[in-house]
Amino acid sequence: MACPAEEDICLAEEGILIDILSRLPVKSLIRFKCVSKRWHFLISDPRFAMSHLRRSVEQSLNPDSCRRVLIGTKPLRSVNCDALIEDANAHTAITELEYPSMVPEHRFRIVGSCNGLVCLLFYHERLTVWNPSTRQSRDLPSPRPVPFDHMILHGFGYDSVTDDYKVLRGFREKTAGGTYSTAVEIISLQSNSWRRIPDIDYTTTFSQGTYMNGSIHWLYLHRENAPRIVIVSFNLASEEFQEILSLPDTEPLVLFEGIGVMGGCLALYIDSKWEIELWVMKDYGIKSSWTKLFNITREVLPRTFGWWKPVYVTKDWHILFDAGEMDSFSFSVYDPEKSTFKDCGFYADRQNFESETYIESLISPYYQRME
Repeated sequence: MACPAEEDICLAEEGILIDILSRLPVKSLIRFKCVSKRWHFLISDPRFAMSHLRRSVEQSLNPDSCRRVLIGTKPLRSVNCDALIEDANAHTAITELEYPSMVPEHRFRIVGSCNGLVCLLFYHERLTVWNPSTRQSRDLPSPRPVPFDHMILHGFGYDSVTDDYKVLRGFREKTAGGTYSTAVEIISLQSNSWRRIPDIDYTTTFSQGTYMNGSIHWLYLHRENAPRIVIVSFNLASEEFQEILSLPDTEPLVLFEGIGVMGGCLALYIDSKWEIELWVMKDYGIKSSWTKLFNITREVLPRTFGWWKPVYVTKDWHILFDAGEMDSFSFSVYDPEKSTFKDCGFYADRQNFESETYIESLISPYYQRME
C-alpha cells in the first residue's frame, strides 16, 4: 500500500501531465490515447475535455483561435482559418471529412456550433450532433413531423447553469382561435427527449441561429407598420426569448442579412447589390458599441456576382469570406488596411449553401454532466 507521500507525488505527477496535455492540439491528443491506458483514460475524461477547451481559448490573443470552417461541399471539408489566410497554398489548410454516421450525402442544414460540437439537420426532422475533430457523432430522437414550410427557426448551444447542451426548434402552428403562433420544442443531450415550452409570437426569422454568451440569436423581421429588423435571443438557462439587442444606426433602407460571431463579438453583415458591410458589437448588449469594420462597394470586389459572406476574422482584422455562387465555392481574404482581396486558390462544387465556424475540441456528443 502506497504511503501518503507517494500518493502526493503521484497526484503531483498527474497534475503536471494533465497541464502539459491540455496545451496540445486535438489531433495530437487523439493520437496520444494509444500511448497507454492511463493516457487514454486522462484524455477521454470529460473534465479534461473542458479544461483543454478553456486552455485553447485562453492561451491565444485571438478569441477565434483554433477555429475552422465546415463547408457543405462534396465531400465535406474543414478549413483551418489562420493557415488558409497565412498560406497562399490553400490545400494545405483543408481537410476532407467523411459524413457522420447516418447522415446521407446530400443537402442538409447546419443548425449551429458550440464548443466544438456541430448540430446538423436533414430531412427537416432528423438531427445529429457531431464533433468534426474527433469524428464522434450522435443521432438525436426525431421530433414529431412538421411540414417543411411551417418551420421558423432552429438553434443549438450550451447551458452553463445546468451544464448541458440544448437544441430547439420553432414551427408555425394554428391556434384554437384560427390565428398562428410559433410553437417551440427543446431537447437536451442529458434528457434525450423533446419537450414543449411556451409559444412565441415571432413568425419569421431569416438567419441561422448564432450562439454567444449563453444565448442563441436570430434576425427577425417585424412586419407591423414600417418593416424593421430586430435581434431575437433565446437564453438557454431561463429558456426565454427576448428582444434585447438593438441594431446599429444605419441608413433607413439598410437591411441586415446575417448574424454571427467575429473576433469574439456579435456581428452583423450586409451583402446587397451595392456594397458589403460588417458591424461588430464590441461590448455585448451595449448599442453604442456597434462598430462598422468595413464598407466595400461592389466595384472593388474580385467579382460582382454571387454572395460574399464573412466567416472569420483574424486578430489583425483580416476577413475570410465565403465567396460563393449557385454551384461552386471559393475563399477570399480581405485586408481592410489596404482595401485589397487575396484569392485563396481553392474552388469546389457545393453540396449545399451551408458554412459554419467551429472550434477544435474533445467535447463528446455523448457529453456527461460533470459532478
